[in-house]
Amino acid sequence: MKFNLCFLFCFTVGFPGGGHSLFGQWEGLEAAAISDWESVAVGRPLKREAFVPEGGAEGSSAPTVVYLLNLAAPRVGRESDAAIVGAFLEEGYQVIAIDYEGSPESRQPFINADILKVREEVLFGSYDSPRPIDQTALFIVPSGHRVRRDVLYDTGGLKRGLDIIYPTNPAYPAGALLEFSCDNAERMGNYSMVAIRDSLLEGAATEGHAVAMADHPWAFGYAGIDPMPDSARRAKAAVRALRAVGPQLGLSGDIVTMGFSRGSGVALMTATTFETDQFDAFYANQGVDASIQGAVIFAGRFSYTDLLPEDEDMGTYVSYWGPIEQNYATYEAHSALSYLQSAPAHPFFLSINSGEEADAQNQMQVLRSRLTELGATFTYLPDMDGAGHKLPIDADIVTAFGAFLGDSLWPDPGQILERMRYRLGALPEMRLESEEAVPPGSYAIQEYDPESGWLTPREIIPNGDGILKFAVQQNHLYRVLPWER
Repeated sequence: MKFNLCFLFCFTVGFPGGGHSLFGQWEGLEAAAISDWESVAVGRPLKREAFVPEGGAEGSSAPTVVYLLNLAAPRVGRESDAAIVGAFLEEGYQVIAIDYEGSPESRQPFINADILKVREEVLFGSYDSPRPIDQTALFIVPSGHRVRRDVLYDTGGLKRGLDIIYPTNPAYPAGALLEFSCDNAERMGNYSMVAIRDSLLEGAATEGHAVAMADHPWAFGYAGIDPMPDSARRAKAAVRALRAVGPQLGLSGDIVTMGFSRGSGVALMTATTFETDQFDAFYANQGVDASIQGAVIFAGRFSYTDLLPEDEDMGTYVSYWGPIEQNYATYEAHSALSYLQSAPAHPFFLSINSGEEADAQNQMQVLRSRLTELGATFTYLPDMDGAGHKLPIDADIVTAFGAFLGDSLWPDPGQILERMRYRLGALPEMRLESEEAVPPGSYAIQEYDPESGWLTPREIIPNGDGILKFAVQQNHLYRVLPWER
């Protein structure tokens, strides 16, 4: 999508001010003393300040936001830190702000190690905070983001919902990563997050995406078999709930689903049932689009008709469904892969740890074979650290995961450039810079010559704040385009 921009000194002179208030100097907010924190990503201690809400019993646990300031990735949310932190306090959150001082390592894949370190220290009681931290309500939130909790996708007796971390007043509409929790008791349960090394969700938020954790369709106490058709119905309802609330939050409507362990088959259901509407007219937000733009699938069960004979859970399946020979249709109905009959438009990102047991390895192979057979687009990167039933922390895999999300969720550059506004730099520099951040990637600046028309475009890349800057000449005509190699 092309768009002409005429730069004829009709812009505000001077460069914009800083992105947010100085750390620890937010008007009207009183900080509590707190120790520095040793960052794995940066390799040195980082300054912290804590803000405690009014009320709450002395010594009682508090829902907590660990708020990450001055990250290396562009700050997509444009609301001030003071306003965001003040709102968190009004909502009853304890806020612990960490200043990363713009360190280049303060983004994926490096910052994932810090996300895990925070969660581990909170779990084992060694994370310094004014009030004890509620292990079911710990949110690691990048600067410019807020939290929306308890967005329900099943408003009936089970009350299933999701929590969303999203950039507020975003520079451009943000896409969302929707993870299905593998914890049937608490959607953001810290024990489960630490046990499986889950840093991917909040790590994705540091890159400017919205992220959401959805309740597993079934609550704690069930036998581990996700009942059909209700599991697929609730999975689709979770997608619809996120898309329905999106316009209120400034989201684009693009959604990538993700699942691991008990959540993997549920996430896969959202990606394989696009050719049938049998699961759509149930639970909240009926009529809202339940399509997705990508799926990230880790170890789990995808096809109950392709189990190994020695599968460790075979006895459970037989006790519930009977022998497969006489009950093949039941096994098939519970299999996410049985609904995939043609190649979907959305791509897949697949990974499994080399230490996973044979049952899980077999299921991932079955999934890969099916996608290959149909000609579906997918990326497969096994995690070779041998840790077992864990999510990846390998830098190469996390980087590839981030690139997959960017391709699936960042908006089309043309849509951003179409409404972009620019400021003129102070003379004699004669440089223009965008007022807002743009999604990562390459862009082109092209000058118009009255005799020969548009000249050859040259590539420009946004800086660390997501700002485009380029030199201009007085009374010349320019346009900014998506870069086409």
